[in-house]
Amino acid sequence: MADAQELWRRAVHWIGPCEVPVNMTAALALAHEHGISAYDAQYLALAQQLQTVCATEDGRLRRLFPDLTRTLTELCAA
Repeated sequence: MADAQELWRRAVHWIGPCEVPVNMTAALALAHEHGISAYDAQYLALAQQLQTVCATEDGRLRRLFPDLTRTLTELCAA
């Protein structure tokens, strides 16, 4: 447990400052409008916010958000 806690502390130290808060109002609006989970909507809202794409293998999300999503294969080929 001590090792896990130390690794977590280090990760937060290095990665934490790079975290970007998700606009939850936008995420909830996406979830409501498109009938997707709030969990999925958070990633899509963050991708919109950062003007990037969201990596997903979820076919429904790919169909609903073709401009906002890419498969892992597509991202690796770019």
